[in-house]
Amino acid sequence: MTDTPSNHISYEIFLNELSKEFEYLQNGGTSYRVGTATFCLELAHKVSDVTLFLEQETAKKVVLMHFPYVDTERLKDVTKMLNTVATSLELKANLSDEIKELLLARKRKRKPLKLTPIS
Repeated sequence: MTDTPSNHISYEIFLNELSKEFEYLQNGGTSYRVGTATFCLELAHKVSDVTLFLEQETAKKVVLMHFPYVDTERLKDVTKMLNTVATSLELKANLSDEIKELLLARKRKRKPLKLTPIS
Protein backbone atom coordinates (compact mmCIF):
# COMPACT_ATOMS: atom_id res chain seq x y z
CA MET A 1 0.00 0.00 0.00
CA THR A 2 1.30 3.41 -0.85
CA ASP A 3 -1.25 5.46 1.09
CA THR A 4 -1.24 5.53 4.84
CA PRO A 5 -4.54 4.19 6.15
CA SER A 6 -4.69 6.83 8.89
CA ASN A 7 -5.47 9.39 6.17
CA HIS A 8 -8.61 7.46 5.25
CA ILE A 9 -10.12 6.07 8.44
CA SER A 10 -11.15 8.52 11.10
CA TYR A 11 -11.42 7.49 14.71
CA GLU A 12 -15.01 8.77 14.81
CA ILE A 13 -16.07 6.57 11.89
CA PHE A 14 -14.36 3.56 13.49
CA LEU A 15 -16.07 4.21 16.82
CA ASN A 16 -19.41 4.72 15.07
CA GLU A 17 -19.07 1.41 13.21
CA LEU A 18 -18.26 -0.44 16.45
CA SER A 19 -21.27 1.21 18.11
CA LYS A 20 -23.52 0.05 15.27
CA GLU A 21 -22.18 -3.49 15.64
CA PHE A 22 -22.84 -3.37 19.39
CA GLU A 23 -26.42 -2.13 18.88
CA TYR A 24 -27.05 -4.79 16.23
CA LEU A 25 -25.84 -7.54 18.57
CA GLN A 26 -27.91 -6.22 21.46
CA ASN A 27 -31.01 -6.92 19.38
CA GLY A 28 -30.65 -10.66 19.00
CA GLY A 29 -26.97 -11.48 19.42
CA THR A 30 -25.72 -13.96 21.98
CA SER A 31 -24.53 -12.65 25.33
CA TYR A 32 -21.01 -13.75 24.36
CA ARG A 33 -21.03 -11.69 21.16
CA VAL A 34 -22.50 -8.70 23.01
CA GLY A 35 -19.66 -9.07 25.53
CA THR A 36 -17.12 -9.15 22.72
CA ALA A 37 -18.59 -5.98 21.22
CA THR A 38 -18.51 -4.36 24.67
CA PHE A 39 -14.80 -5.13 25.01
CA CYS A 40 -14.21 -3.69 21.53
CA LEU A 41 -16.00 -0.45 22.36
CA GLU A 42 -14.20 -0.16 25.67
CA LEU A 43 -10.84 -0.60 23.97
CA ALA A 44 -11.73 1.80 21.16
CA HIS A 45 -12.43 4.48 23.77
CA LYS A 46 -8.95 3.89 25.24
CA VAL A 47 -7.01 3.62 21.96
CA SER A 48 -7.75 6.25 19.34
CA ASP A 49 -5.23 5.05 16.74
CA VAL A 50 -7.25 2.97 14.26
CA THR A 51 -4.12 1.88 12.39
CA LEU A 52 -3.19 -0.36 15.34
CA PHE A 53 -6.12 -2.60 14.44
CA LEU A 54 -5.33 -2.98 10.73
CA GLU A 55 -2.81 -5.78 11.30
CA GLN A 56 -4.02 -8.86 13.18
CA GLU A 57 -0.83 -9.34 15.23
CA THR A 58 -0.63 -5.69 16.28
CA ALA A 59 -4.30 -5.69 17.21
CA LYS A 60 -3.77 -8.84 19.29
CA LYS A 61 -0.92 -7.18 21.21
CA VAL A 62 -3.01 -4.08 21.90
CA VAL A 63 -5.96 -6.16 23.12
CA LEU A 64 -3.70 -8.27 25.34
CA MET A 65 -2.01 -5.16 26.76
CA HIS A 66 -5.36 -3.62 27.77
CA PHE A 67 -7.15 -6.84 28.78
CA PRO A 68 -4.52 -9.21 30.21
CA TYR A 69 -7.18 -11.05 32.24
CA VAL A 70 -9.28 -12.04 29.22
CA ASP A 71 -9.29 -15.71 28.19
CA THR A 72 -7.66 -16.78 24.93
CA GLU A 73 -10.88 -17.30 22.95
CA ARG A 74 -12.27 -13.90 23.93
CA LEU A 75 -8.90 -12.34 23.08
CA LYS A 76 -9.11 -13.86 19.59
CA ASP A 77 -12.71 -12.72 19.10
CA VAL A 78 -12.10 -9.14 20.25
CA THR A 79 -9.00 -8.95 18.05
CA LYS A 80 -10.88 -10.33 15.07
CA MET A 81 -13.83 -7.94 15.47
CA LEU A 82 -11.58 -4.87 15.78
CA ASN A 83 -9.45 -6.00 12.84
CA THR A 84 -12.45 -6.82 10.66
CA VAL A 85 -14.13 -3.46 11.26
CA ALA A 86 -10.89 -1.52 10.69
CA THR A 87 -9.94 -3.36 7.49
CA SER A 88 -13.49 -3.11 6.16
CA LEU A 89 -13.49 0.65 6.68
CA GLU A 90 -10.05 0.91 5.08
CA LEU A 91 -11.26 -1.03 2.05
CA LYS A 92 -14.30 1.22 1.66
CA ALA A 93 -12.13 4.33 1.98
CA ASN A 94 -9.73 3.13 -0.70
CA LEU A 95 -12.26 2.00 -3.32
CA SER A 96 -12.16 4.00 -6.50
CA ASP A 97 -15.29 5.83 -7.63
CA GLU A 98 -15.62 3.44 -10.58
CA ILE A 99 -15.64 0.39 -8.31
CA LYS A 100 -18.10 2.05 -5.92
CA GLU A 101 -20.46 2.73 -8.83
CA LEU A 102 -20.11 -0.84 -10.10
CA LEU A 103 -20.94 -2.25 -6.66
CA LEU A 104 -23.91 0.09 -6.32
CA ALA A 105 -25.21 -0.99 -9.74
CA ARG A 106 -24.91 -4.66 -8.73
CA LYS A 107 -26.76 -3.95 -5.50
CA ARG A 108 -29.61 -2.28 -7.40
CA LYS A 109 -29.92 -5.25 -9.80
CA ARG A 110 -30.13 -7.81 -7.00
CA LYS A 111 -33.54 -9.30 -6.48
CA PRO A 112 -34.91 -9.52 -2.96
CA LEU A 113 -34.02 -12.66 -1.08
CA LYS A 114 -36.98 -14.96 -0.51
CA LEU A 115 -36.91 -17.57 2.19
CA THR A 116 -38.96 -20.71 1.82
CA PRO A 117 -40.08 -22.76 4.79
CA ILE A 118 -38.54 -26.18 5.26
CA SER A 119 -41.13 -28.96 5.61
